[in-house]
Amino acid sequence: MASKNIYPIGTLPPLGEVPEYMYAQVIRQDRLGEPRVAFQIEEMEVPDIAP
Repeated sequence: MASKNIYPIGTLPPLGEVPEYMYAQVIRQDRLGEPRVAFQIEEMEVPDIAP
């Protein structure tokens, strides 16, 4: 089975599979302020997993 780079929100990857990217709610310096404006969903690289 082919691995996906990212999975939609609410979908879990198969056990043992780590995708390259994930969705994250992010606050950036230029968007500080009201939470409904400050928080935006972005695609982020998944950090490396420590052994």
